[in-house]
Amino acid sequence: MLADQYATGQIARRIPSDLRYGVGDDDAFAEIEEVAIASGLTGEAVAWGVPDGALGQAIMLAVAGDEAQDMMLRNHLKHELPNFMQPKTIFWHKALPRNANGKFDRVRIASEVRP
Repeated sequence: MLADQYATGQIARRIPSDLRYGVGDDDAFAEIEEVAIASGLTGEAVAWGVPDGALGQAIMLAVAGDEAQDMMLRNHLKHELPNFMQPKTIFWHKALPRNANGKFDRVRIASEVRP
């Protein structure tokens, strides 16, 4: 099985039929974001990993919404995601910052919050 790395940084595995499928943390982070949004408690979510001495990597989650909904969101995530995908910390914002292209500014989001 061969591996390719795309300009986005995403790694893909090439199987004998020459099909490619993505692997790595980006897929897990996207799933966490989708589950958070599916809760109906937030319309915006960005997940990323940070080094963690005990876990190797801890998941951080930034969402837009009312922080009073924190326990409801955590309960939803616990019900829908396996333990290893649970965010260590959830950061609440009125709205998540976006870059000039209208995409979430993931670098800014991660730099503005420190676990």
